[in-house]
Amino acid sequence: MSRRLVMVSVLAVAVTAWAVPARATSRAGARPAAAVALQQVGVRADFNGDGRTDLAVGAPTEDFGSTPDAGAVSVFSGIATGTGLASTSQTLVQDNPEVGDQFGAALAAGLFNDDEIFDLAVGAPGEDVGGTVDAGAVNVLFGSAGGLTSSQTLLQDNPEAGDRFGAAVIVGFFDAGEQDLVVGAPGENVGATTDAGTVNLFSNATGALPGTSGPALLQDNPEAGDQFGAALTAGRFDVDGFDDLVVGAPGENVGASVDAGAANLFANPAGALPGTSGPALLQDNPEAGDQFGAALTSGFVTPEGFRDLVVGAPGENVGATTDAGAANFFLNGGGSLPAVSSQTLLQDNPEAGDQFGAALATGIFFGAFSDLVVGAPGENVGATTDAGAVNLFLNSGAALPGVSSQTLLQDNPEVGDQFGAALTVKVIELGGDFFEHLVVGAPGENVGATTDAGAANVFTNSGTAFPAASNQTLLQGNPETGDQFGAALDV
Repeated sequence: MSRRLVMVSVLAVAVTAWAVPARATSRAGARPAAAVALQQVGVRADFNGDGRTDLAVGAPTEDFGSTPDAGAVSVFSGIATGTGLASTSQTLVQDNPEVGDQFGAALAAGLFNDDEIFDLAVGAPGEDVGGTVDAGAVNVLFGSAGGLTSSQTLLQDNPEAGDRFGAAVIVGFFDAGEQDLVVGAPGENVGATTDAGTVNLFSNATGALPGTSGPALLQDNPEAGDQFGAALTAGRFDVDGFDDLVVGAPGENVGASVDAGAANLFANPAGALPGTSGPALLQDNPEAGDQFGAALTSGFVTPEGFRDLVVGAPGENVGATTDAGAANFFLNGGGSLPAVSSQTLLQDNPEAGDQFGAALATGIFFGAFSDLVVGAPGENVGATTDAGAVNLFLNSGAALPGVSSQTLLQDNPEVGDQFGAALTVKVIELGGDFFEHLVVGAPGENVGATTDAGAANVFTNSGTAFPAASNQTLLQGNPETGDQFGAALDV
């Protein structure tokens, strides 16, 4: 299938932003020269080439005119002065928005062509391909001096109904070329095995992504309902020069434990991802409904210099406390991840339905090694149900604590905000210092009387501490009921 080029609609709209962080410039060089290496923790995605960090926020259930749940993406530009992101955004929609496309459900920034300005991959897992319902697609929006402009649509080689291709996206250096893209299709059937899930590699060997994926990458043992491809992370977990891939399968059954979940490693020793994953990575105590693998992240927790892995299990029961959630740490022992998690990380006060572990991110906030951020979008704040919270695990020097160090909240928690459903870390310049700052999605936030419009909250890092409550709230220019703005943030 040939590459299909489409145009996106670009609208300049006003958004509300209180407290302003600042100028963003690159903290380090990469390949090519304009990139911040994705091996580092904080990513500086600059979509207009002005040297300042920008932020993309998905609203996958945004209505476009009378087209419900078509989806949209807003981009907030970095500014030269002040203490925040810009108070205006660029709003992007597909060239042919359709009912239920969910454009903006997943976002990843990368360098996909040769102009050294960041581009943005946008998942639309509800996209119909011809008459094939919910097959899914990915739109790559290309950066330019004017911001994100024209796009390329990426499809699977064999789209099928319900594949939900585009539910997860990640960027990495998987071969000897430029940055590649991997796309999850957790609803893909493998033969007669329904919803087993697959992932698809778009190899960027020549400075351009192909319009159609190569053969799907599979688990070593696909089973019905595994949802393999629901979450992705990439990084160098061994001693070679290429990125490896880890894929979450939160619906994986482990023995008789239904939906216990698993993560699967594709080791990449020679610049070519294998077609089938290695043996599954598991919790130390898999239980029914844990959904281990629903979220993934990685970072440099210890001094060995190898990337460690963290896997979320938002359905984990903590004692008799149902669906409190957990995060599981895999300590990389010299270039090899263990088959079973090394440490279970918990909140300081687990409660039923917190869904701690539904979102994960790492950042080097105050020391020399990676700290961990864990979202708990079902957390009750006092009597305010499902307001949501974020938990910091601050690295003491070469280890993460077993229980969270600090809880971060919105400045005004409300029922059903689901604060913590999405997380990203951004490198931004504040007064000449480059710190990694935290952005948190709250897709259930009400904006005035507009229910579930959604918001994104910025926590600016002073270099020694985060504020206890967010100090900048970002909104769409035209918030509408059910937009779920903040359900996805670019990584």
